[in-house]
Amino acid sequence: MYSGFSLELLQQILCPIDAGALVLEGALQDPVLNGCARCVRCGLLYRVESGILILLEHQQKLMDPESVREAEARDVDAENYHTYCSEVGDRKEIPPTLCMLGELEGKRVLELGCGTGRYSVYLAGRSASFTGVDFSLDSLKLLAAAMPQGGRRGLVLADATKFQTSPHSFDLVLCAQVLQHVPTAALREDLYRHVAQQLTPGGVFVCNAYHHHLSWRMQGLPKEGRHESGIFYHRFTRKELTEEIGRHLIVRKSHPISVHIPFSGRLGLNDLWLSRVVERVPLLNNLGELMLVKAKKGEVAADGETTFSEEV
Repeated sequence: MYSGFSLELLQQILCPIDAGALVLEGALQDPVLNGCARCVRCGLLYRVESGILILLEHQQKLMDPESVREAEARDVDAENYHTYCSEVGDRKEIPPTLCMLGELEGKRVLELGCGTGRYSVYLAGRSASFTGVDFSLDSLKLLAAAMPQGGRRGLVLADATKFQTSPHSFDLVLCAQVLQHVPTAALREDLYRHVAQQLTPGGVFVCNAYHHHLSWRMQGLPKEGRHESGIFYHRFTRKELTEEIGRHLIVRKSHPISVHIPFSGRLGLNDLWLSRVVERVPLLNNLGELMLVKAKKGEVAADGETTFSEEV
C-alpha cells in the first residue's frame, strides 16, 4: 500500500491559486502521510491526508461546472470504473501508449488524470519517481491501496488543468483518456501550457483521447455529447488535437489506435491483432477510436537557443 507523499516531490508543487511555493508546517516526515502545507504567497493551507495532497478545496471555485460535475460522477462510480474498461480495450490502448512514452527507468513521471490507476502502478514501479493527479478523491484512495510501498511517489487531488509545479520537474508526462472530458479548448490550453513548463528540455508528453473516427462520422454522430453518467466528452480529429498541442510543444508522432473493424467478431477474426496491424495503415486506421500523440519540449543549447532534435 502507498506509504505517503515523497517530501522531495511535494516540495515541487505550487499553489494552484498564485503559483507560490508550498512549505510543510510542523515536524517534517518523509514520506508525508498526514500534515499541512502553506503557500508562501497567499497563505492558503493545503492538507495532506493519507499521503494525498488536497489542492481541490481551493481550486473548486475556479473549476468549470462541467468539470465539477465530472469529479462528482467519478467519485460516485470510482469502485466500478475498472468494469467499464474491457480487457481487450485496455490491451488495444495501453501497450501502444506505453511504447510511445518510451523508457521509464531513471525518469521522473507525471500522470494527469490518473484515476484508479490503469497506468499508474506500472509507471510508479518502473520510474525514478511518480506523481499522479486526479480530481476524484475516491479514485485516488483506490489507487493508493493498489500502490506498492516505498519509492518516490505522490498523489494529488487537483484539477489537472490548474496543476502547477516548479519548472523542469518531470521528464515524462502522460495524459490518457482525459482531454476528451476537458470541457473547453481554453482549459486544454492551460493544461498544455503547464505541461510545457513542467517538462525538462527534451522531455516527452504523451496523450490519447477520443478520436472522431470514420465510423462515427459515417453515422453522422456529433463530435460532442454526454455519457449516461452525464460526463461531457469531445472527439478530436488528428489535425485538431495536434494543432492544440503544437502551440506549446513539438508534435513528433500522431496516429489512431484502438481500431475496431466492423463485423470482425462475426467473421471470427482476432480484434486485438487486427487493431495492432491496422493502426499503422493509413486511411484504414481512421477507424481507430483513440488518437495517440507524442510531443516533445525543445532542448536549450549551450548558447541559449532552442533546438529541436529528431524523433526520440
